[in-house]
Amino acid sequence: MYGVCEETRVFSSMSNRRAEDRVPIRRYHPGLGPPPPAPRPGAGVIGCRGSAMPGVSGVAHPWGQACMSPQPVRVSLGPYVLVRQLTDGRLGERWLALHERSQTSHTLHRFAPCHDKAEQRRLLEAFETLSAFRHGHVLPIGEFSFAGDGRGWLVTPYSGNQEGLVTLADVLEAKGGQLGPYEAERAVAHLLEAFGAAHAVGLHHGPLSIDEVLVDRHGRVMIELFGLARRLQGLDRGNTELIRDEIGSVAQLAYRLLTGLGADEPRIAAGRLNRRLTRAWDEWLEAGLDPSGGFESATAALGALPSARTDGEPREVTVRTVIGRLRSSLLSR
Repeated sequence: MYGVCEETRVFSSMSNRRAEDRVPIRRYHPGLGPPPPAPRPGAGVIGCRGSAMPGVSGVAHPWGQACMSPQPVRVSLGPYVLVRQLTDGRLGERWLALHERSQTSHTLHRFAPCHDKAEQRRLLEAFETLSAFRHGHVLPIGEFSFAGDGRGWLVTPYSGNQEGLVTLADVLEAKGGQLGPYEAERAVAHLLEAFGAAHAVGLHHGPLSIDEVLVDRHGRVMIELFGLARRLQGLDRGNTELIRDEIGSVAQLAYRLLTGLGADEPRIAAGRLNRRLTRAWDEWLEAGLDPSGGFESATAALGALPSARTDGEPREVTVRTVIGRLRSSLLSR
């Protein structure tokens, strides 16, 4: 279960299960050095060494052909030892890995094979560019390289728990399909802050999906592999329309967090589905979801959030509540 947390965190884990430690990782280029030569029959693409690893057979190497050993083998990439496969991401496989020297957990992302040098160069340039971008609500990209089978891979911090990675959709389900106004606004604000910082340096992600937002064990929301999909498609430039689409996707996500429903038309006002919402939320969602308008920037969307409003609506609600209580008290005498 998850509860409200403060500052840069939205949700705080209430589970008493021990999660893997996570520390910042170093970035280097081009990863672990030049790709190894093509594997020989019966040889491993990536070194197979050490004791057995549960779930990996000696014949079915997860990243190529394994060492032909009758015993299970431990599969490693440089200092990273693969522990188990996680749920796939939008761009490829994800593996939980342990750094042998620091004994810290990381996520290894494995991508589809590059068909030619140009595709490999595009992937490498995307890794280099995006690994330089740092923001508290964007999952940082660490080391990256290519395996002998031509597949690119990169390392990010492991943000999950013992069961696996946790997405914002998982948290929403655990909360019964709706978040409270405070939790939802904090999550939305953090995502808008990430987009605003990226736009300031000319980076774009495209419309955001809820399964691209991870929640770490400290309750912080982070966008996974920010902008990578667009760059792999050769789309590295943005415009005003793209920015509106990105901010609009955050508004769609906000509507889902608050109501549990998609924001497709015909759309019911969020205040009718969640009685805890003020009129300010309906107005913000109406502006953000307007297909012919929308917010022109992340800053504009942040400034219009209910907690940032200065029109006195929260004060009006408080006064009405107090007057109602006084009236009830007088009538009961």
